[in-house]
Amino acid sequence: MAELRIKELCKLQGITQVELAERIGISQPSLSQRLNNPNLSSLEEIAQALGVSVRDLFKPEGNEAKLTCPHCGMPIEIHIK
Repeated sequence: MAELRIKELCKLQGITQVELAERIGISQPSLSQRLNNPNLSSLEEIAQALGVSVRDLFKPEGNEAKLTCPHCGMPIEIHIK
């Protein structure tokens, strides 16, 4: 799974994960759960709260971000142009 850079983005914006969770309207433990097993909806909420695109949440891996489906284990490829 591609590595998320949410902690880095929070640090750059001078906010804590508790503050990020508050922006989304959830508790910090709920945010931690979402970060451990993210889905597209959660990533969209986090990106919106940080004012970035979903793509910006991932550390670059060349030209692609590779994810693994948590249900079937199949690779999910997101091609970034």
